[in-house]
Amino acid sequence: MNTANTLTASRKRRSCFAPSLRSGRSPLDAPRSARHVLVACAVLAFWIWHGAAPAAMSAESFEQLRSEMYTGADQARRLSAAGRLLAAYPVDALGEFALLLRTPVERFNESFQKEICLMLARRGDDASIDVIMRKQKENSERALWIVEAALEAVKDRARVSRMLPGLLTGLRAVDRELGFYLAGKLSLTEHKELFVKALVQERNRPAFEQAIESAGLLARSTRISGSLIANLDLVPAFEDRLRIAGVIGRSGDVTCVPALAALLKTGDEPQRCLALEALSLLKQEEALQAAQQILPPTSNEIPDVPARDRLRGHALRALLRFPPDRIAPLIAILLQPSAAFLLEDTGRTIESRAYLLDWLAGHPDKRYAAELQAMLAVATNNRYREAVLRALAATKDATTLPVVRQEAEKGDPAAIVALGEAGGAESESYVLTKLSGLMQSGLEQSPDEALALIAVAGSFSSSPDVTAALGAVAKLDRPPFSTEALKQLGRLHSPDSLKIVAAALGSPLTDIRRAACLVLAQSGSSSHLKSLDLLSRKDPSAEVRNDARRALTAIKSRRN
Repeated sequence: MNTANTLTASRKRRSCFAPSLRSGRSPLDAPRSARHVLVACAVLAFWIWHGAAPAAMSAESFEQLRSEMYTGADQARRLSAAGRLLAAYPVDALGEFALLLRTPVERFNESFQKEICLMLARRGDDASIDVIMRKQKENSERALWIVEAALEAVKDRARVSRMLPGLLTGLRAVDRELGFYLAGKLSLTEHKELFVKALVQERNRPAFEQAIESAGLLARSTRISGSLIANLDLVPAFEDRLRIAGVIGRSGDVTCVPALAALLKTGDEPQRCLALEALSLLKQEEALQAAQQILPPTSNEIPDVPARDRLRGHALRALLRFPPDRIAPLIAILLQPSAAFLLEDTGRTIESRAYLLDWLAGHPDKRYAAELQAMLAVATNNRYREAVLRALAATKDATTLPVVRQEAEKGDPAAIVALGEAGGAESESYVLTKLSGLMQSGLEQSPDEALALIAVAGSFSSSPDVTAALGAVAKLDRPPFSTEALKQLGRLHSPDSLKIVAAALGSPLTDIRRAACLVLAQSGSSSHLKSLDLLSRKDPSAEVRNDARRALTAIKSRRN
């Protein structure tokens, strides 16, 4: 057969089925070759599937899925039905989900609503996000958490970003809080100027807290520090401005250093405090130089005493963020007994010098031993005195520990606590010997000292001597000494110490049995279940029975 005959035969084969379609006749009218029958069956199946006959079947199937979504045997089956419903009937399912989410979370399964919202978030189209946002209208914290989790799961960040301006400028605080959350969590930097403006204007406390948290996240991915500095004065509360300065400092954005340095030189006292906070967190030399100028006792550039004390307090905090060796000379000057900064008994100076001494306790340095001993001699405020003793004990120097022990011999609880924090075999031996002596003379003779010794004993390692000493106090059945000893035995968390606590369940005193139950609730094990179960059913005190039940529940939950 030549080429022309072949093309003619091919055209005839292709056209034999076409007339039936063009004329509107059924595909079954076509010639009954096997190929045509197969095509006709496929077309017929398509017509049946999308025709009028299956309408009743679809409605019935929708109702079945809808019913299973609400009444399924467990949440997994209900969620499976919801997923099938959304896949088969997306339009109707969205309407049904919108009705479901209108129910307050207090009246309907919160985790189920969250999973529905996450399902819509994974779908991610405008209609699904609109249904999620209807949940936001509930105006509750729990609903807000659901919406936050759902929108965070939306893959298309551009869709969420388009919502941000409306949320940040919304009239409801819950909407602004959601906007702040999304901006930080998803790093939506497209609206950073609007974010900063909304932050400094926010007056609702939960929304402001969320804005500060998100600002810290945003500041690491985009430069907002300059805008924050420019708008700081719009925030009315100094403490809130200080937190924003902290965000600027922790951002690591050194491009804002010139603006902060200018503020430190020419600003008023609050602005200089804020600049010190940010620059010291950025570890910039400007903060160290300013602190060296502000802190010395002879520096009185600000006549207003409260303002001067506040600036010195912030300068001190800025100073202590630098390496100890770099600031050692200035620390030595500040520890001089003649330093007015440390001798004035205004509230802010007491707070500042206690802050310095707490820092010294955390960074012990024998170079300051002489200065600390001199400060102890003139310390009158209790908070100040406690801090000096802790700093002295932390040095663990041969010249300082005897000074602290001497104060402990006078029955000073602060000195006893300082020895306990210092630790070491020598301090442990001293505390246990002192406690043994008080037990012989009577704990009631010096109750504050006795309680301090018992509390400090529990801070040492779980040695047999410590367990024996605390066990002896616990067996006395004398509240509050025995109850404190049981608490410290629980802290040791050794088999021997817990055995003593379990034995206290048989004490004739209600307070002792209750204390033992509370300790076992935190540190008990399966070996204590039988005793606690008996106590929960047969103890004459309702309070003890309740404490025993709580201990049983806590131990079983840990075991599971």
